[in-house]
Amino acid sequence: SYSANAQELVATIRVIADGDSGSLVALTLLVPDGQRPLTAGWRLCFTWLKAVVLQRSPGLKTSGSYVELPPEKSLDAGSTRIFELQLSPPAMRYSSDLPQGLHVVVPKSGTGGEEILPAPVLGT
Repeated sequence: SYSANAQELVATIRVIADGDSGSLVALTLLVPDGQRPLTAGWRLCFTWLKAVVLQRSPGLKTSGSYVELPPEKSLDAGSTRIFELQLSPPAMRYSSDLPQGLHVVVPKSGTGGEEILPAPVLGT
């Protein structure tokens, strides 16, 4: 069986557009080669001090600065999933504006439980 520490995920964040009308941010999640695939139903979660994610995707949940994106299809090792997040003003200016504490919540089959996998952001 796997321990939670055995699974490594990697995230990157890139600001695509930044202007008076807000920002468009690409958040990329990578499941490195040799890792377990993420099973269907996994969700990307993070804390965002701005908490200004626009409702571009149905199923997005927020609670204060905590953001949970809608459940995703399975993601194989060596694969990436890109999330485009549209933010309302004020635009992103500082590294502190970036999402913090990224993690993936994966449902455990048959048990009804969940596994939490950290997804450290590269380059922050």
